[in-house]
Amino acid sequence: NRAIVASAPTLAWSRLGSAEPYLLSAFRVGQAKMSPDGRVLLRASRDGGATWEPLTAPLADPFAGLPVPQPNHAGFHVGASPAGTTVLMACRFFMVDPGDPRWDDDAAGVVGADCLKADAQPGGGWERVATYDFARHPDEWAIPCGPPLHLGGTRWIFPMERHARAHVPEWLRRYHAFAVFSDDDGRTFGAP
Repeated sequence: NRAIVASAPTLAWSRLGSAEPYLLSAFRVGQAKMSPDGRVLLRASRDGGATWEPLTAPLADPFAGLPVPQPNHAGFHVGASPAGTTVLMACRFFMVDPGDPRWDDDAAGVVGADCLKADAQPGGGWERVATYDFARHPDEWAIPCGPPLHLGGTRWIFPMERHARAHVPEWLRRYHAFAVFSDDDGRTFGAP
């Protein structure tokens, strides 16, 4: 079994405290599109995409010490401001194996989800990964559904979506989109 890139790169311009903008690519690797080994990696290009160098990925392994079900990354998004702040957000799905009594074919073994967020301020490295859970009740989960967008100054918006869990009748019909905002340059996000 070899790792595959299961999602297309997300690109964003960022300065990160330098005079030269560069291209930042966030992408997911794993054995399958939905697999417990999914991780988000980062690469950067300073020559318009001709060459790429690996960057430290803040979401590479935030799972140390977590019990089963297995966590996996997907639904990652990255955005940047002209001042140099870069924000990365990803879904963290919790998955079970097909033999587990909680397995559901429609949900591909996903039994829960939350959001992970990391940000890098101009000239600095990635700050500590924060966890957000915007679910309103135990029968749903909330995950990012698009890139963070800088609105000017220190204000950002994150598009999000909610899903009912697969055991809820007509769970796919309970999907809806919403947004969360940050007023502190992407460091924290408030209520939906």
